[in-house]
Amino acid sequence: SAPGSIVPPLSSVTTPFQDKLHAVLDEIIDLDMSGPFQEAVNPEDFPDYLDYVTTPMDLSTVQSKLAAGDYEGSFDAFAEDVRLVWRNCMSYNAENSLISQHAQQLSQMFEGLLAKVPR
Repeated sequence: SAPGSIVPPLSSVTTPFQDKLHAVLDEIIDLDMSGPFQEAVNPEDFPDYLDYVTTPMDLSTVQSKLAAGDYEGSFDAFAEDVRLVWRNCMSYNAENSLISQHAQQLSQMFEGLLAKVPR
């Protein structure tokens, strides 16, 4: 780059692929009902969680992986991690619990948004 020009930090440079997936994730995260899915489940709060869930996942981890470029070129890996968030919830919680119902609603919204993303 030219002397004196400002180069943005690497973390702020995103690809069009990342931008599309960030838009989907942001729409889900902006929903109030997504609150419980935004951070990792604390095993101290739910000591038996890991008895039911072998691969914990949450939306902030997906966001970090997306920002780091971990999904670059892999639409399916991104989708699978988000789907894992909902599956984990439904594995741990009763099917008719409010949080499981929210996971199902968020899953349907996510799939709808994802279907609109050009590949």
